[in-house]
Amino acid sequence: MGVISKSLHSGVLQANPRTNVVVFMCVHDERLIDAYEKSRKLSSQFKNYFYVFVGKGPVAPRKNVIIARDLLDNIEDNPLASAFTMWYAVYKNIDLRRYDYVLFFEYDVLFAKDFLERLVLDAAVIGFKKRVFRGDGMFWRFLTAEIRREYEDTIKQFSNDVCWLATSNAALRVSTFHEYMRWCLPMYESHKELPTIGHFCERMLSLFLVHSKMAYTIQHPLLRHLQLNSHKTQKIDKDWVDFIDQLANNTI
Repeated sequence: MGVISKSLHSGVLQANPRTNVVVFMCVHDERLIDAYEKSRKLSSQFKNYFYVFVGKGPVAPRKNVIIARDLLDNIEDNPLASAFTMWYAVYKNIDLRRYDYVLFFEYDVLFAKDFLERLVLDAAVIGFKKRVFRGDGMFWRFLTAEIRREYEDTIKQFSNDVCWLATSNAALRVSTFHEYMRWCLPMYESHKELPTIGHFCERMLSLFLVHSKMAYTIQHPLLRHLQLNSHKTQKIDKDWVDFIDQLANNTI
């Protein structure tokens, strides 16, 4: 059994080596953990899964909960980073050497009952929601002028039939995850004051893949992202509490 993390509250978290995929889900409220554990949303499919608790809310110590603010290296001082807070916490604090792939979920996702059976781990990165680069304002509006200049040659490669990976829900080879985070972190540091830094980091993964000429696939419709906007960075008026039953029951 391999150590994957050490929490200030729960001591050593043990990794189950029976599968080569480890799952991390970003949550901001303990009620989500309670509901998901009761419904077996994650445990019914995944042998190795952990909740990464972000924010300042109360949360009880549990063996499968990583409290981001208690980790030695975290970015909890920047709430606008949203799901990237989880990616950073895992990259800086978690030993993933026993695994081939790391799978990241945001809390407000619904995934197929046979998700793991249908998931094909055939590329460096697997996404679950596709959008076309060219002409997609949702991609371009979050890129800064600095990034557009620095990666001008890469951006020229984007064409009408090339898709980007919308949302932070993705599976990555562990080696690719580490490579991406090394590439992305300097840009995060220089842009972290942006009110849309969380959306910026989402776009960086697709830019990295095209720039690095890495193979990636988008496996739709294994997953649906409800975009409940708990971080209040979008003009979406949805209260996640109203969706907790649907989320817990994993009803696509």
